[in-house]
Amino acid sequence: MPVLSALVGFDSNDTAVLRRALTSLVTTPIEFNLLEDGNSKERQYRVTGMISRGEIRKGVCT
Repeated sequence: MPVLSALVGFDSNDTAVLRRALTSLVTTPIEFNLLEDGNSKERQYRVTGMISRGEIRKGVCT
């Protein structure tokens, strides 16, 4: 985790901050419309999460 921590400027051992960030990423919906076979009349709606899961185990955030 030192590389990720350095990249995002995280210089703490406070995992509560990381937990909140992971929860926020998991619960952030991404919505989009798709065109079916290039036909602008056929639209398909999809929604997904920013990330599907997050984990902090033995000091490693994945």
